[in-house]
Amino acid sequence: MLSKHVDASKVTTTIAVCCIVQVGLQPKLSYLHTAETIGAIAFLVGSLVKTVPLHPRFHRSTVIKLVVILLLVTIIAASMSKIRHPPPRHRHTLPIPIPTHPIQELIRNANAEFHTLVTHQSHTLAEAIEAYKQRNGRLPPPKFDLWFTFAQANNVQMIDEYDTITHLLQPFWGLDPGYIRHIGRDALGAEDTHFLGLLIRDGKVTKNVSDWVSDALAEMMKKFVHHLPDMDLVFNIHDEPSIVIPHDLLNSLVVTAQQKQHIPRTSQNSFSQRPSDLVDEIPQHYGTSVMRMTHQTVWTQQIRSCPLDSPVRTWQGVDDFDSFATKALGFIYNTTAASDVCKQPSLPQLHGFFDRPNTMHMSAVPIPLFSVGKPSSFNDILFPSPWYYDERTWLNESRDMTWETKINQLHWRGSTTSGYPNKGGWRRHHRQRFVSAMDQIQNPVPVLENINGVWIESLMSASTAQPLFDVKFSSLSDSSDAHDREEQREEFDIAPREDQQDLWKWKYLLDLDGHGMSGRFYAMLKSRSLVFKCAMFREWHNEWLKPWVHYVPMSLYGNDWFEVVRYFSSDDNGKIAAEKMARESRRWSKKVLRKEDMEAWVFRLLLEYVPFNYFAKVRYARVIDDNRDIIGFQL
Repeated sequence: MLSKHVDASKVTTTIAVCCIVQVGLQPKLSYLHTAETIGAIAFLVGSLVKTVPLHPRFHRSTVIKLVVILLLVTIIAASMSKIRHPPPRHRHTLPIPIPTHPIQELIRNANAEFHTLVTHQSHTLAEAIEAYKQRNGRLPPPKFDLWFTFAQANNVQMIDEYDTITHLLQPFWGLDPGYIRHIGRDALGAEDTHFLGLLIRDGKVTKNVSDWVSDALAEMMKKFVHHLPDMDLVFNIHDEPSIVIPHDLLNSLVVTAQQKQHIPRTSQNSFSQRPSDLVDEIPQHYGTSVMRMTHQTVWTQQIRSCPLDSPVRTWQGVDDFDSFATKALGFIYNTTAASDVCKQPSLPQLHGFFDRPNTMHMSAVPIPLFSVGKPSSFNDILFPSPWYYDERTWLNESRDMTWETKINQLHWRGSTTSGYPNKGGWRRHHRQRFVSAMDQIQNPVPVLENINGVWIESLMSASTAQPLFDVKFSSLSDSSDAHDREEQREEFDIAPREDQQDLWKWKYLLDLDGHGMSGRFYAMLKSRSLVFKCAMFREWHNEWLKPWVHYVPMSLYGNDWFEVVRYFSSDDNGKIAAEKMARESRRWSKKVLRKEDMEAWVFRLLLEYVPFNYFAKVRYARVIDDNRDIIGFQL
């Protein structure tokens, strides 16, 4: 019996020592090796304890062994507990090493998909009509030929990629056109309304206010407004969207719309006459359907449009991480799914808008409200931001630098405008989480490492990681609880403000949501730098820009943050890919993010929207036209 115990102890001692040496020699290996070491040590302790009662003469040496073992366990546990950024709940461990870096595969696949997309655009009006019918199951709107001529004359690259418009307007096809006109008019005339109204009358735009936003919107429509019938347009003046249609109503509207979807044998290739309910002066009235929920926790209202069986509306639902991120460190492979609110019940812990938005005016009524950006669970209608159109953030080409002379770091400066911080909630907000993780790194961070030709999960030391990042706040927003503002002042190293044109000194630029969509994205894309973007707010251009071709997508979870930067800034293949992607994003953005592209998109959007606007006794345009089911363009 004694010899068996002693032999077991010797064997276990050998295993434990080997595991300890392995961790000591390769400290970057995953936590699995540490777990193996602790398991072996635990077994060794158990074996030694069994030998003590039978052989007291081994008592002293055994105690010494136990003390040494416990000391080793304590050291290992302490080193693990000091890690500032522990593996997040969604982190995946690679089941087996992989021969190709996941980012290489993502870039290769994205470029192939983008090439197919661009080369399959329609080149003639007949092709565009056929593509439209195949995608939408109905005829194009009246005056589609005028839009096509406008797009070609302005060298618009994307002729067929407008599925976003179809998706945004689909619920309104389930509503009566007269009702749509009524709720739009009601929203503009409501008590203390925060909506901006633009009225198209006799081929001209009239405004209920005069400022740079309304001026930019009117300018955006100037070249084609004479082709549009009279209509009322309701615009959101805030960063945050407003409309969340409850799922039961939303689903009913979509089903109704799908039932009406068809291609008639004959059609009317013109809009209807002005409806009798359209007035030149919007009547003011008492009350409103819009709830003011500023600085409140409104997550349950924000997800009311999600299906009842979706993760966010299921008891103890779990994020559907695999639907948009790779197993290895969670690189984003599907940005549409990654920005799907209904898939991610953890969002209030990751993003300020879902924790406590700064300004929240919400309505469950299907108001046809035009907003510049929105999360997937909102039903606002997207349109290009006046901020972009008016070039409020712009690129001074003379201040941009060649790739070789730029600083090899990921750079960001900005304010704490990511929600309304209250009761420590800023720790859950996206901008604060990025800065906290990337500024003053103190502990090893997760990366991939190539060992003997294969990639495995590993750790990069803080001293190696920190030089790759220059991510800091340059101001603290006044829009926060006073106590939270002081907490952030103590937590963060506030850097001096920098000139807008100083951005171009860095190779890698980080773009993050603020209270709403970011206003820097276009200028960044047009520069010679490479953009890293994390966004839950969707915008009009999403179909026209391809992640991993024009920018590097980043998740909210943090698994991928350090490796995407390490790969592009330090890996030989990554550095080549980074420069190529920066060149391609600059080339493509200058072709598809011009004022002419925004105008073409709005022109098509309004041709689609118009048919919703009219009574049955008169004929008008598409979504707001009572005869929308029989109007359309045919050759």
